[in-house]
Amino acid sequence: METKKNVYDRVATAKKRGKLVAPERCSNCGSLGRLQCHHKDYSRPLAVTWLCGTCHRHNHVLQGEKCSWAKLTQVQVDEIRHRYKGKRLGVTQKRLASEYGVSIKCVSDIILYRNWKGVRD
Repeated sequence: METKKNVYDRVATAKKRGKLVAPERCSNCGSLGRLQCHHKDYSRPLAVTWLCGTCHRHNHVLQGEKCSWAKLTQVQVDEIRHRYKGKRLGVTQKRLASEYGVSIKCVSDIILYRNWKGVRD
């Protein structure tokens, strides 16, 4: 099995040898600038999608609880949206953030579908 370091090394070697060439634009948003390799499957080290830094970070955030740094589960995200949508007395974003141990911005982004887009209640 390929480790992330092995994959990065193989990509770097392929880039130096001209076997892997980044396009000019991000394959997601089309922006110009420095692009990063995104691997959907580390067992295929040269099968990459070229993304700008913003899209690359966003891509990882959208993975929900599969993301190694996720603090919430999909069930908790559903609960946050359901509880806030119900507008019960005293259910504020601040209160939800405190109860779930996340920032108010995180709760706001969940409610507005900026994060956890694939999770619908």
